Amino acid sequence: MPLVSGSVRLMSSDYSSTTNAIIAAQQQIIASNTAYPFIKATDYSSLPSYTQTLAIYQLFGALNERNDADSYSLNGAYLTYGWDASGTDPSQFPNDPNADNKYILAPLAAGSSYVMTIHPAPGSTDVTFVPMKGSVISGAFSSNGYSYSLQDFTPNPDGSYTITLSSSDPGTGNWVNTTDAVTILYRDTVDDWGQLHDTVDFQKQGSPSRFILPVLSDSQIQTVLTSISENITPFNSSVTNLGLQSVLGSIPANVFTAIKPTTSTVGGPILPGQLSSFGRFDLAPDQALVVKVPTIGAGYTGAQLANAWQLDLPYATAQGSLNSAQVFTADDGYTYYVVSAQNPGVANWLDTSGTVDGTVTLRFQNYDGATTDLPAVTTQVVSVTDVKNYLPAGTPAVSLAEYNAQLKQRQFELSYTHHQFNDPYGWATANLELDQIKAAIGADQFAQIFGSQANVPSVFDRMTNPAMRPDVASLFQSVLADPSRSLAAIVANLPLATQDILNPIALSALRVDLLVAKTALAIQKNLAAGNVPGAVTALGAGIQGIEPIIKQTWIDPATSITAGLLNARDDLSVAIANASNYSPLSIGDVTSAVKGISQVNREEISMVVGGFTSLLRPGTSSAPPSSTSASATAAATARPTSAESHPASAGTARAHRANQARAIAPGASVNAKSKANAKNSPAGAEHRSGSARPR
Repeated sequence: MPLVSGSVRLMSSDYSSTTNAIIAAQQQIIASNTAYPFIKATDYSSLPSYTQTLAIYQLFGALNERNDADSYSLNGAYLTYGWDASGTDPSQFPNDPNADNKYILAPLAAGSSYVMTIHPAPGSTDVTFVPMKGSVISGAFSSNGYSYSLQDFTPNPDGSYTITLSSSDPGTGNWVNTTDAVTILYRDTVDDWGQLHDTVDFQKQGSPSRFILPVLSDSQIQTVLTSISENITPFNSSVTNLGLQSVLGSIPANVFTAIKPTTSTVGGPILPGQLSSFGRFDLAPDQALVVKVPTIGAGYTGAQLANAWQLDLPYATAQGSLNSAQVFTADDGYTYYVVSAQNPGVANWLDTSGTVDGTVTLRFQNYDGATTDLPAVTTQVVSVTDVKNYLPAGTPAVSLAEYNAQLKQRQFELSYTHHQFNDPYGWATANLELDQIKAAIGADQFAQIFGSQANVPSVFDRMTNPAMRPDVASLFQSVLADPSRSLAAIVANLPLATQDILNPIALSALRVDLLVAKTALAIQKNLAAGNVPGAVTALGAGIQGIEPIIKQTWIDPATSITAGLLNARDDLSVAIANASNYSPLSIGDVTSAVKGISQVNREEISMVVGGFTSLLRPGTSSAPPSSTSASATAAATARPTSAESHPASAGTARAHRANQARAIAPGASVNAKSKANAKNSPAGAEHRSGSARPR
């Protein structure tokens, strides 16, 4: 409790009793969790951040339920925090998420059927989805007993997949059994961050799509906050959190468990085709842990660092994770990772960012071999200065300049994957609802309870700081070296760049709509009570609300039009840097891009029109509080998209990583051997710039 008593103050707003209850619960979690037998004093300092991640996860879970009651077009189903600013690490969420996984936890309405259409793209290596039963908010949720991988299903002639989700078999072939499920956990694993990844359309059958402006009343905001205060403590002590923490915390220091199916080790969702090995590091500042991991034939492998509370360590501003597209694999059939706080100057360094006591999760996905008698993961604790003596010959050395160039490449490419995931409806809905929660309890108090993204660069920094700008000269050289593939890369990514720019423009218009709606409701409420001065005050407050919207529109690092233009700049630079993965430009590519851009325009216009018409539609902006319980489900609907993807050329997906790194940041070396037989999108497969679209 003393850890936060000096930094967190109690609220004095209309929501003070509820927000005080959340703060009290967070303080109690800090007090109780310090008594865990597997926790050390060095873990205490990260506890406040952990309680904030619990709260933000709870917030989006509660908003899911609110949006179900109010029939808003999309809710907080995404667990990627795609609305965060580029150039730094994404906001955290609990339970040791994988930096390479793009998650959706989409609600399933009881008795409803859904159709999921997936369009493969070369950046994705594994797609799984698990129907879940129980309460997501309290953490008491688990698989309904069924789990699926995309490879289990039969593709359409064009390479896409159409899958029905329902409680009864429709007899159409590809079917996901959702009996007893209230949510679907969808997971798309991306190994090569610099490529386009899979897209998915998730549509509730029989339900048309339209955007409704999410105007939250005072009572609705109170319901959301109350849900958090009631569920944050059980969520902390659930199997999802305490269970995972205790299992990993009980592993002996600097030792790894056997490689075996993930679910058998930590429980939770049934993850088809996934094996794991878990390790715990406990190192002095001058020590390194050399981890020798066998190659077992999985389609994807990854290593992720986390602290004792299972919050990921920085993986954009530092190399806190590595996957099979980013590592060097030795000729002896092993991958050697080096875990340390100091840079050892070699490939495959996992940077602890100064964390003394933490965990390493090794994931092996898309694996269909034997799950017993697998080779063991072995370790050695050595001095950082002696690391090279414990690595096989041929392990690349990485200079400081090369490592910094790699970090720049990581930040650009990680942002690129997140921008693909920024569905316009979901991105706008989430931001508009967060705006209202912040306005209700105060921005400072919101940050104290829910946390905020750290070390966010301003749009001015991104324009002027060389470390945050693409290297134009190197990109120009890449275009000259292979103009046809470079143009193909640019053309294929024009729909994404268009969405980067139009998303914040549409959001700005919707923010104005929201201001008008909230002001009108306040005036109406005061006039109904005969309070004319109050109505005038409400009008004045609405006029004053224009100024912050102007700032958000132009200088906000995450949602401004300026940030959108910079995102488009950076995404096109990533595309050019990865041009070797594209086939030479063809007329079909141009046609696909035109279709994709048209689709983006239709979506953005539809959203703006929907926001405006929501003001004119009686009752939409003032829905009464619902009696939805904490375990209620939410309905989601989607619309199909028709834009087409750009096929990548065979055998080149990872063979040119050095050129890609230098194009973004000259001098970057590459931690990976060239990989043959790179994945390609099936011929004729369709691609859309935004990755996932539950409606």
